Amino acid sequence: ELCKMPPPDGTDTGKPMTKKSKDIFKMIGEGVPAKIQKAAKTMTEDQYDRLISLASRKEHQLEFKSRAALDHRLSELTAGLDTAIEGKNFMQAQEYQEQLDEIELLREGLPDLQTLIRLGDGLRVDQELSIQARDFIAAARLQEELDALERKISAEKDAMLELGIEAESEDRKLSSRETVTRASLDTKIAALEVQLQEACD
Repeated sequence: ELCKMPPPDGTDTGKPMTKKSKDIFKMIGEGVPAKIQKAAKTMTEDQYDRLISLASRKEHQLEFKSRAALDHRLSELTAGLDTAIEGKNFMQAQEYQEQLDEIELLREGLPDLQTLIRLGDGLRVDQELSIQARDFIAAARLQEELDALERKISAEKDAMLELGIEAESEDRKLSSRETVTRASLDTKIAALEVQLQEACD
């Protein structure tokens, strides 16, 4: 039975491992030879049955191109889980929970729109400092990062529009303007510091 189990997803692809894969990997020694031998020698019948049961569960392979789509699916699954629990359909509830666990692992790699915007503001400040310091290679690299980030922001906005989610409330717009204003102020201060340093030299 153990030989039929596929290797845990993510171990050789660079993708995040699912909770199921992490649990299996931990149970069989986490790839450490000494731990693998210990697991093989000390595993009880109940632990073995649990391992086989865990390996037999469906792997959902959830993928999302935007945080908006992920959060939307998260809301759907949460509602489905609540309904399954209320109806005492616990096997279905377990399947919902497994998908929720997988989604939680994916959240870190998909920042939301406001986080992307803040990252862009920070990159613009860094680029302005590079320009002030005449470091145009760094400025060019930062422009590439900004271009890639803008594509992500555009894709996130498109996803939100498709799902009927308002991209920015008035409060968020105000917060964004405040962030840009602070970023501009920081840039000016940094530029003055560079000029002062050059004058002192």
